[in-house]
Amino acid sequence: MESQHWNAIADRFEDEVLNAFEADKDSVIHECIRSLYGKDKSVADLGCGVGNTLAPLAEGFGVVYAVDVSSECLRIAEQRCSELQNVVYIEEDLSKEHVELEECNVVLSLNVAIMPSFNRRQQVLRNTADSVKRGGHLVLLVPSLESALYGWFRLAAWNVDEGLTYSRASEEGRSALSADAQWLADGVIRCGGVLAKHYLKEELAFLLPTIGLTPLGVEKVQYPWSTEFDDPPEDMGGPYPWDWLVLAVKE
Repeated sequence: MESQHWNAIADRFEDEVLNAFEADKDSVIHECIRSLYGKDKSVADLGCGVGNTLAPLAEGFGVVYAVDVSSECLRIAEQRCSELQNVVYIEEDLSKEHVELEECNVVLSLNVAIMPSFNRRQQVLRNTADSVKRGGHLVLLVPSLESALYGWFRLAAWNVDEGLTYSRASEEGRSALSADAQWLADGVIRCGGVLAKHYLKEELAFLLPTIGLTPLGVEKVQYPWSTEFDDPPEDMGGPYPWDWLVLAVKE
């Protein structure tokens, strides 16, 4: 969440950070958001980055709050979306204890609550839940721990197909798992060289009620194998790697 980090990579954000909205094979995120559209509603994208979701949000909602910790990302988002007249840009660190945000009918959080620190992660989740109006909805996307483990298995299987023994084939995956074993119980594993929190499906069902939200459903957001591996085989089919998308309501 450090603003200095995100400011430093803002100009290459699209190369550094997966655009889940675009990579979503089945448009699950977009369809979920569309189901909540209403010109009489407000929506917040908490952790909007360089604004990849702002156009569809502006199309479907009356007012859009684009919130990010990085002033540089917000600058790029505002430049890219300059034609959108109903977007308000707000620089804010969601991991702070006291955050003042507008309560919205719909809140979007795409892979934001993923920092390895439990305390900072919980603060982000509490602030996120607090920004949802009573009767409003949270659309929460988080990395899947099941998918990460499955990805290691598919990598080993691919290497076996290339003629390696299973022991040799799984060495890379085992090395990555071993290096971060102290984090694994908390679901924190290395992703693109960075430690990031990954969630179990059942963990989400337990976690959301603790911050005042009731889960309505959990879906897979599947991505091409190219988001996981360099030059995967063309015939490397499904099941594909996925994140968890949760729709929750504040009752």
